[in-house]
Amino acid sequence: MPLSFEVVPVQPPSPDGFLDRLRNRPHLPVVSADTRTLVRALSGALIVVLIGAASVVYLQSGQIDTLKSCLSGVQTAFSDFLGDDYDHALTVLYSVQTDCDNAYALF
Repeated sequence: MPLSFEVVPVQPPSPDGFLDRLRNRPHLPVVSADTRTLVRALSGALIVVLIGAASVVYLQSGQIDTLKSCLSGVQTAFSDFLGDDYDHALTVLYSVQTDCDNAYALF
């Protein structure tokens, strides 16, 4: 499907001529209304992509925190088990069971 863009009319020069002076600077590229519209559309698309990426990063950071909590609890329980503290090992495993279930669901 071909893309179509709306042409936005250029604003008239300002009374003090500032916009005219800015438009006539030799080192600035000449940009047509179609190009400006395309740049605006691409900028909007880029914003949507960046918001999506930020959402994914936020979601993954939460998943990593859940996994870290699970693994930390398992490590503590394993140390308690090796130290013959079986009751505390079970208590620690029960306390991280939800995090471990959530981490397992990710795989």
